[in-house]
Amino acid sequence: METALIVSSFALWIFSLFNLLLTLALIRKVNNLHTVGLNNAMSEPTLEPGEHAPNFTAQTLDGRTTTLEDYRNRVVAFIFVSVLCKPCKEKLPSLKELQPKAKQLGVELVVVSLDDKEKTWEFLEKMNLNLSVLIAPISENSFMDDYKVRGTPFYCRINREGKVQSAGFLDNWATALT
Repeated sequence: METALIVSSFALWIFSLFNLLLTLALIRKVNNLHTVGLNNAMSEPTLEPGEHAPNFTAQTLDGRTTTLEDYRNRVVAFIFVSVLCKPCKEKLPSLKELQPKAKQLGVELVVVSLDDKEKTWEFLEKMNLNLSVLIAPISENSFMDDYKVRGTPFYCRINREGKVQSAGFLDNWATALT
């Protein structure tokens, strides 16, 4: 009886060690997939400076249709966000603080939500934000694809002539202003 107990304890210990190694290998594999996916997104082409900004159609929160023409002769930074994006949730409050500086520099900040109107409205209310917002749900609108948005938060700054000045992932809001 004592031998059976020792063998089963040893077998359980080996099984536990094997399970731990498999778990660590799985975690490593998932992390590698995430990193590769992120690197692929970062290396995807975006709109190039000097390129004409693609036209778009989007809705405002009050239901008006807006196009690129509505921003003619203005410098605008479109900031693409999603209500499920954790970095967006973390960074949007600082965008509210940056808005006066943007206005001083002559840059209009426009949040482009890639979600539907209801989710966006709830999101902005929770965040207590009062910014210019366009609604362009991914499933119904090509705004994201046309502007080569590879994830959120992402920005695209357009100059007065309707040409792209800069575009990319938004590490820091000041990027969209300069």
